Amino acid sequence: MTHKAPYPPYPPHPHAEVLKAIADGEIVEYRINMTKPWAPRYVPHEGRLVNPINDSDFEWRVKPKMCSINGNEFPTPMKRKPALNAEYWVASTSRINVERSLWQNDDIDCARFVAGMCQETCEGAEAQLRAIVLGCNGIPIDKC
Repeated sequence: MTHKAPYPPYPPHPHAEVLKAIADGEIVEYRINMTKPWAPRYVPHEGRLVNPINDSDFEWRVKPKMCSINGNEFPTPMKRKPALNAEYWVASTSRINVERSLWQNDDIDCARFVAGMCQETCEGAEAQLRAIVLGCNGIPIDKC
């Protein structure tokens, strides 16, 4: 005889990954909308501390870990493929610029992802491109 739970299973908390990261001692950041910079969770917003349990008006993330090329730091490229139609940013070494893209899970997206060129933010892609260019000591990337 199997025992049935007296209630249906609860869906995971929308910020479960962030809450687990807090419990694991990782740094968590928040922002109000995409036009504002990320802030550590212990920095007050309008005079009060916010938290991912009951402040659903905020976007939350685990602070990205950093990579380095010859001492030039940038956020670790995305480790998980984004959701379909989600925004991501690319450090384009062929054009030496940063490109905004929407994830379509096509060959181009997957090639960028496998190459480690996908970033969650424009700032991350800019820092990655800068690190690549400076890592080549200003030599054109195709000659580096």
